[in-house]
Amino acid sequence: MAIAIATRCDGCVAFHAEAALKQGASRAEVLETVGMAIYMGAGPSVMYAAQALAAFGQFSAAAAPRPPGMARGPAHGAPGLGSRPAR
Repeated sequence: MAIAIATRCDGCVAFHAEAALKQGASRAEVLETVGMAIYMGAGPSVMYAAQALAAFGQFSAAAAPRPPGMARGPAHGAPGLGSRPAR
């Protein structure tokens, strides 16, 4: 995930955010990774770090158990990861 953030790859950020959740990563572990990514990629990585945290949160929420009858959000992907911030 850190390389995806540092290289500013939208699709990679979403993929690795979901993979981190599936592999059991905690939010603290993701935050540590994000910190390293910002260190490696400097200022521009901050925007992608925010997207990575948002994607991890969305995937976490989608994976959380829901009471019967409650609808889930979008089935796939993390909204908002398709556009690049202005440089």
